[in-house]
Amino acid sequence: MIVLYSYPELFGVADNNGYGLKVFAFMRLARLPFTHEHIFDASAAPRGQLPYITDDGATIGDSENIIAHLTSKHRLTIDAALNQQQCDTSHLITRMLDDLYWVMSYSRWKDERYWPAFRDALMRSTLRSSNLSCRRRTWCATAARFMKR
Repeated sequence: MIVLYSYPELFGVADNNGYGLKVFAFMRLARLPFTHEHIFDASAAPRGQLPYITDDGATIGDSENIIAHLTSKHRLTIDAALNQQQCDTSHLITRMLDDLYWVMSYSRWKDERYWPAFRDALMRSTLRSSNLSCRRRTWCATAARFMKR
């Protein structure tokens, strides 16, 4: 069974990080059975970053590497019918959406217009989650102190 490890959902979206959402959406579109574990601690992840997957004992990080692994291992043909122009367009859109990560990060963490909504939603989502460990709750309390402006 494939397990996807990524950040918790926020604002009704399956993952509050674009890279995790990309993997989640790919796996759903490819109809791969998987379990989705929401975590904050990325210490077990390759390069210490989310998202990552475990697939039959293999641990794979980086959204593009994950998609390449899944496509190869599970012989997925999700893009097989695309012509060269469509493949080029897919690549362009993927790169543009990946680069939006930096805009989203700035808006969430630095822009005073959006920071309060993001902070409050993150704290509500994190603290009400019933599967958070004490260590994660401690992380949230510590993060809240540092995030105050």
